[in-house]
Amino acid sequence: MSRVEFNENKLNFALKWAMQEVCNVAVEKIVEITPRDPARPPKDLSQKVTWNLKRSIWYEKVNDFHYKVWTTMDEVESYAWAMEFWTEHIPARPFLRKWMDDNKKVLENTFINTTKLLLK
Repeated sequence: MSRVEFNENKLNFALKWAMQEVCNVAVEKIVEITPRDPARPPKDLSQKVTWNLKRSIWYEKVNDFHYKVWTTMDEVESYAWAMEFWTEHIPARPFLRKWMDDNKKVLENTFINTTKLLLK
């Protein structure tokens, strides 16, 4: 019977790195598809569009194997919440959940491939 060496530190490192890579891919793709809301043009059309919603999308590490992808700017968070879910006056226009649901295989493959690469 052959003996298999198990390095717990290497495995933990690979899994944590893979989780971060999944978050990086998700954020990058979600930012690409997040449109400017055509129903909310700037009040003053001479002003530049801020793209605050796109710039605020990031991930936060909750603990070693728990991350959340959301917005990081307080002033944008309530708007992002309204876009993602809905309010009495704003219909839901999901931009985070929709991409995550539609691309589960991409995220799974990113996790698997990153883990395999780091455990070689």
